[in-house]
Amino acid sequence: MANHSDLQKVAAALQEAGRLLLLAHVSPDGDSLGSLLALRYVLLRHGKQVEVYVEGGVPDRYRFLPGAETVIASPGQLSELPATVVVLDCGEWERVGLQAERFAGLPVVNIDHHRTSKGLGIVNYLDSSAAATGLLLFRLFAYWQEDLDPALATCLYTAIAGDTGFFRYSNTTAEVHQVTAKLLAAGAEQALVYENLEARSWSHLKALGLVLERLASFALGKGAYSYLTAADLGRFGISVADADGFVNYPRLLMGVQVAAFLIEVEADTYKVSLRSREPVDVSAVAALLGGGGHARAAGCTIKGNIEQCMRQLEAAIHEVSNVKCCMGS
Repeated sequence: MANHSDLQKVAAALQEAGRLLLLAHVSPDGDSLGSLLALRYVLLRHGKQVEVYVEGGVPDRYRFLPGAETVIASPGQLSELPATVVVLDCGEWERVGLQAERFAGLPVVNIDHHRTSKGLGIVNYLDSSAAATGLLLFRLFAYWQEDLDPALATCLYTAIAGDTGFFRYSNTTAEVHQVTAKLLAAGAEQALVYENLEARSWSHLKALGLVLERLASFALGKGAYSYLTAADLGRFGISVADADGFVNYPRLLMGVQVAAFLIEVEADTYKVSLRSREPVDVSAVAALLGGGGHARAAGCTIKGNIEQCMRQLEAAIHEVSNVKCCMGS
């Protein structure tokens, strides 16, 4: 649990800033985008100048979010004026999509709930027990005594619903339900959020057919995975962001404790999404491979063909002490 003084320091740093650049991780999800746009909304209320950058822009399924049309997708469009940099839902510069050197000498604020985050900023508000970064922002806004309205509530609801699997995952705490009740009371558009986050294109569903066809097990059935290559993406006309959620299908298999979905982002380079059930801590697995995340949901990037990547992944799983007893070769 984060120290309350950390929240106060972050609140003071944001209040003192005149112009801010808000960043999150590449391949953004509901938590990162909902958090970015919620913070933008509130900072504008406070009279700040705010830019939001997301590599590649906002995926179609999140364009309903208030302020999504203002998000900058190209580094060349960013202002050159000095700014306070705020990194949300991310604890590593490598995952932001911009070089850290670009921000040398600028004050950095980091707000994140990933357990692998060490703090990028001069001030940091980190709490790995929180279900979503959106929950940390709700606490910040409560500290500022911000009024909730439908636009702000919808952004925060998207953030929290996205990272709790619409309140199905084990990180759905009493605080999550208490906060989302307040968001719904303030006018969060629950049906709009659900329809957009759950909607899938024809291309997505066609690609899903191949993902299911390729389902394979490892570790004596305790693990399962599937994958898509760059050629597959071209064939179906989908992006890496469009493949969000495919990792949930190997996780559905009975008896599976760790699930992986690999997607080729460059030649012989795979982005890996990991999910698990107790006792497997996939954040530790991902950390061994240069990534990070949560105990039950994490990710990393591995170089090699699919067979080489899976060998590296299996080796990392075996190396994590708390899974040796349940993972076989």
